[in-house]
Amino acid sequence: MHKELNKLKSLIKTSTGLPVVSAGGWLFGNNRGHDDNFYLYAENRTIAIEIYQLIDKIWRKDINISSSVSKNWFESELKYILREKFEHNQEFTHLDWKNFIQIFLNRDLIDHEIFKEIRGCKINGKLPLQIAHFTFYSWPLHFKHIKDKYPKAFEKQYPSFYDERISMTLISTIVKSRDGLRAHELADIEFKKIENTLRYIFTSSPTSTSIGKNHDIGIFDFRKGEWLESNDITENYKGGIHKPIGTYKDLSLNQTKLKRKKHILKIWDLLAKKQPTNIETRILNAIQWIGKAKHELEKEKAFIQYFFAIESLVNFNETGSISPSVGAQMREYTAFILEKKPLERQNIDKLFSKLYQIRSSIVHGNLKEITDYEIEDLQKITERLVLEFLSNPKFDSISSDGLKSLIYNMKYANT
Repeated sequence: MHKELNKLKSLIKTSTGLPVVSAGGWLFGNNRGHDDNFYLYAENRTIAIEIYQLIDKIWRKDINISSSVSKNWFESELKYILREKFEHNQEFTHLDWKNFIQIFLNRDLIDHEIFKEIRGCKINGKLPLQIAHFTFYSWPLHFKHIKDKYPKAFEKQYPSFYDERISMTLISTIVKSRDGLRAHELADIEFKKIENTLRYIFTSSPTSTSIGKNHDIGIFDFRKGEWLESNDITENYKGGIHKPIGTYKDLSLNQTKLKRKKHILKIWDLLAKKQPTNIETRILNAIQWIGKAKHELEKEKAFIQYFFAIESLVNFNETGSISPSVGAQMREYTAFILEKKPLERQNIDKLFSKLYQIRSSIVHGNLKEITDYEIEDLQKITERLVLEFLSNPKFDSISSDGLKSLIYNMKYANT
């Protein structure tokens, strides 16, 4: 990586005294104290972007670094050694890179249990609830469990943890990291996964015509029970409409609800895997998109997100583009995966075609209105696909060629 470091050095300018930097320029100085007047900078926004992209590439080069060291810390240390090279008019060598990496590797890789409040659910058991690599706590009911787990940490009175007078549900996950900021960044990635997964399992779309699962569960973006209100006035009338959204009652979570079905058990197994297979990653991605769609109030966005879920499962086009031929292939795959009888497959084929036309209209800005029923139809197709991939052993290790062969056999061998 010394070549990349030297390229980075060539993009940076130095100045004794605060330089004039155009809008968006990159600037760093005073790294040896308030009176330090030596600056590293980029002349303009274009070069600044190139610098940040190169720093990102260097940071990601070693997985042991990027997986345990925040980019902020990495960049801060990088600026110190860049300054030294400028002061001594030296180029980077391979040994410089090794010594630089060692700065971070000398810091212990330790477990960080990261906690966040999760709203819309409650835990009533005497013990915390464990699922995959997540733990749910009822606060402050389970405070003693946390305190007993980390007695040395709780010997210190400051900084405080959570106010013991406030009742809430906490969720935690344990990540290994060499600095606290990276631990929180990695945990947030996992928290977003569990948030969307819980929405996939327990919530319905805000636009749903179904009565029932009127819950929202959120860590980052929770929608508490409220009214979506609009009013109107005419010459002789004033009035309005009020539509309830969000959740008015916490969902009670326990082992039974979280493990009540085989396909849900498989989801937790997939979430717990450190290195899921390609098809397992596709299933998890589809679940994430469904969770996002169920939380989305804007119909057009929700509609596209459901299609993203379908694409995660049945679009094996490596470029990621959706051409008419790819769309037709997705329609055919969906029909043959979901149904066995010819007439039922034809019905899915027709419905998918109709929904796909709506998708195309959204993308090209020609759509006038989407009905709640059309979103429900798409949601049902998407969730059925996910369920099939989770439950049918034929899809346990399916590949692009394998899926193609499977559909071919279904078509011509009636299997």
